[in-house]
Amino acid sequence: MINSSKRELTIGKKIIVILLCVLLNVVGRYVSCKLQLPIWLDTIGIGIAVYFLGLSGAILVGLAGGLLAFIGKVGSLAYVVVSIVVALFQAFYRRRGVPDRLPKALRMGFWTGLLSIIIIVPVYMLSAGGKSGNVWGDAFFSMLQWGCMPVLVCSLCGALIVEIADKQITAVLACGIVRLLNKIFF
Repeated sequence: MINSSKRELTIGKKIIVILLCVLLNVVGRYVSCKLQLPIWLDTIGIGIAVYFLGLSGAILVGLAGGLLAFIGKVGSLAYVVVSIVVALFQAFYRRRGVPDRLPKALRMGFWTGLLSIIIIVPVYMLSAGGKSGNVWGDAFFSMLQWGCMPVLVCSLCGALIVEIADKQITAVLACGIVRLLNKIFF
């Protein structure tokens, strides 16, 4: 895999990459909500931006995508914070080596998912009684609550099944797209 730092993008290309990554995140989130998928699909663009634009570009993508999703009523403003943390962590992980193989991408997705859970579960507890807004996570939450589990445990478990799978799938998709783009353009 060719390292993007060897091939610097022009300002115009960077703007196009940012716009496409933001669009990818917003559309992913919208489609997952409309189809009631058990994942969010809203961090694929961040993973691509980390590779081609670095940390600052990825944070910009996360910030813009999170704000657009919030304005479009597809998510919570807390997802902006999650997106920024995802960008920070994936940039840190990228510096340790490109997750160009499936096990590396899955490992990065797992740890990204855990970080997301740490950030978002308190928000769920304060704003939505512990529910995530994802049909699958909320169904699992309700099932556990019906079984007399504490609300915090229900919220953690509901977020766990959504966030871990989501971040692993989006990490794999982002790495696959980066590999494809490197083969086509570089």
